[in-house]
Amino acid sequence: MHNTIILYLSLIIADFLERFWKWRRVIGSFAFIIVILTSCVIAYISNSIIPGFTLPLGFPCFCPLDPIAD
Repeated sequence: MHNTIILYLSLIIADFLERFWKWRRVIGSFAFIIVILTSCVIAYISNSIIPGFTLPLGFPCFCPLDPIAD
């Protein structure tokens, strides 16, 4: 019983890795675009809603928040 479960799980993981390797460029480029787009949207919305919130503070990838903590 447990051996068949392990066998099925290993087959599922092998299939996932094969498909992931096949589509790695599409997945990587889409993920990069989504992260940049989400950062821009959050930065502009935060800039318009929060008074005194500058636009560079909305981009945590490019402007670390350590100076704010000091």
